[in-house]
Amino acid sequence: MITELLEDIVSRGVDPKRKMLFVIDGSKALRAAINAVFGSHQPVQRCRAHKLRNVLDYLPKDQRRRSRACCARLETGTREGHGADQKAGRVAG
Repeated sequence: MITELLEDIVSRGVDPKRKMLFVIDGSKALRAAINAVFGSHQPVQRCRAHKLRNVLDYLPKDQRRRSRACCARLETGTREGHGADQKAGRVAG
């Protein structure tokens, strides 16, 4: 089904040989469809929001809010985030 959707996009004029960045949720089926239709040479990146959500799901519920805030500071590079990687290690460890 996913392959057919991507093939439909190509039939509407998207050039499958043109280099594109695919940002996906980590679905193996979607990755396989991208490889089949656009080629395995196309760069694929995991969506950071989905990745963070998946990682937080492994933490105890009482640590998720603080860990999410710590990760947000790491991404933005804010001054408050200085040393946040060490804090993240304490939270996760």
